[in-house]
Amino acid sequence: MFKKILIFIVTIGFILTFCILNITFNQSEASQTIFETFYINGIAKKIGVYLPVRHGRVEQTLPVIFLSHGYGGNEKDWFEKGNLAEIMDKLIKAEKIIPTIIVTLDLSNYFSNSDFNGPFYNAKYNFIAHILPFVEEKFNVATEPYKRAKIGLSMGGSFTNSLLIDYEEYFKYYAIFSGGFDGLNITSELINQRNKVLFYGFGNDAPNTLMNNYRHSYEQLRQNEIEFIFYQLEGGHDYKTWSKLLEIFLKNYLWK
Repeated sequence: MFKKILIFIVTIGFILTFCILNITFNQSEASQTIFETFYINGIAKKIGVYLPVRHGRVEQTLPVIFLSHGYGGNEKDWFEKGNLAEIMDKLIKAEKIIPTIIVTLDLSNYFSNSDFNGPFYNAKYNFIAHILPFVEEKFNVATEPYKRAKIGLSMGGSFTNSLLIDYEEYFKYYAIFSGGFDGLNITSELINQRNKVLFYGFGNDAPNTLMNNYRHSYEQLRQNEIEFIFYQLEGGHDYKTWSKLLEIFLKNYLWK
């Protein structure tokens, strides 16, 4: 009788140990979404971070995407409205994209009297001088331009465009969804001769004022003989359209 009880106890202990180890293993295999706060000149700034499956087990650095929201949004929008984590998990599992870290920015105080005020001047400087070093120090991200991408929608697309003009050497890949261009300042030399990948897309059911801006920007790019990838989807000025554009860009054009 005692022997049977002992065998039963040992068996239960083995099963519990296996379950605990299995749960721990599965957790280490899952992707993660975390949010970080840091300070620039005493002002709190926030970022969201998507960490892919097995991010802690990879010795080499991973490519990185910096992703911007639109006016009135924040660093959580792409996760809560744009299904960012789900899109990445699906594409990585299907081997449509290599494991990639994504950092979402908070530009919510762009129009306030903060250090992000002005025509993106301070925003661009703080991004290069503070956000990039913070991310590179804390996470295992690549620093080579060909392993970096900048993506933004609407106002965040305009921010991406502004970075392209003034700090093009930091990124190889640029994608702008439903964002305006200062197209006359983007030259064919900036894109074509420096081997940049530029993606531009929007939904065809956006308000007329926005559609006029999109079409004008598109024509400017064509007139300047700039090589770019263009998508016009059925959809509006919303995350349903932007999520589709993001998946198209990630799956077909990024890190190629």
